[in-house]
Amino acid sequence: LIGEIKDSTPQMEEKFTVVEEQCRTLIMFDYPIEESTRDLIMGIRAQWFTLMAEAKEVDYTLGAIKKQFRQVTQDQVADLVEQTKTCLDDFRKKGPDSTDIELRDATLDTGLDRMAEFR
Repeated sequence: LIGEIKDSTPQMEEKFTVVEEQCRTLIMFDYPIEESTRDLIMGIRAQWFTLMAEAKEVDYTLGAIKKQFRQVTQDQVADLVEQTKTCLDDFRKKGPDSTDIELRDATLDTGLDRMAEFR
């Protein structure tokens, strides 16, 4: 959400300009506009910038949490890679197609048992 606020700022500023100009045109031609509507239109840009400032503050305060999350995630990925390598090595050494099975000694049951072990 914070990124969306930052990314949409140019489009929002353009929309604010259009709405404010429309409101000014209506006022210039003495078209009746409720004061609350006029105040809302004239204050919406300030509200947007307040929202942007709050988003930047939240983003800054979340910096430490983001950094910690990134480190934890990187550690978990490294652990998973290591576990996967270990599992693959085990499978190659002891799996149903390992080199320790001699063709003359291999039985279907031995192969099935080894396959079941690695499921």
